[in-house]
Amino acid sequence: MIKNALVLLLIYFVGIAVYNYSLNETNMPPLSDGDLIFQTTNVPHSFALALASGSLYLHTGIIKQSGSGTVVIHAAQTVVETPLSDWIAQGALKRFSVYRYKGLGREHTSYILEALKPYYGRMYDHYFSFDNHEIYSSELAYLAFKQANIPLGKVEKIGSLTVNNSFVTNLIEQRWQNYPACAGKDYTFDQCYEVMMSQEIITAASIADDPNVELIFTNYPF
Repeated sequence: MIKNALVLLLIYFVGIAVYNYSLNETNMPPLSDGDLIFQTTNVPHSFALALASGSLYLHTGIIKQSGSGTVVIHAAQTVVETPLSDWIAQGALKRFSVYRYKGLGREHTSYILEALKPYYGRMYDHYFSFDNHEIYSSELAYLAFKQANIPLGKVEKIGSLTVNNSFVTNLIEQRWQNYPACAGKDYTFDQCYEVMMSQEIITAASIADDPNVELIFTNYPF
């Protein structure tokens, strides 16, 4: 899995730099409420997260059609609505993909958008935990669909991801002492690491891999 992720990353971050591939945003079909949009983030730990999940989909949001145009509801520093064009611009090389849940009706999307409202303003969760008030992007999508009684993605243990590499290890070493489940408990690194590996997580990759969603647009070159 590490080899596959490295190949993807090398293609993306090196090959694409010299590959003249059109963004093709003009070919994007009309978007609907509840569509799921994915991108690769430009943050220091992006490489580690891509290796861990085996995917370039590191950030996700939910499409909403508003009076002022198309917006993306997502967990940034806080949960906010961001105009679609601004959301696209913040991703690596403006690459993004849009998926649609099969058979999702208007009554379902209304439930989803309503379920999102209580999360507006919540702070971003850098520790990717279900057990706190903060929230991360794929968790936001997962919980909104769940509250509308629509299963989405696959909850996994962090230890089941590709964590046995130096990039992920370095990220864990930087964060473990402030990790909420370990802080104040006088844990050693090894003890906290074990707690981390047992933590449940929902990744953007698992949402995109859900057999109930289908790709309707991408400008990634593969």
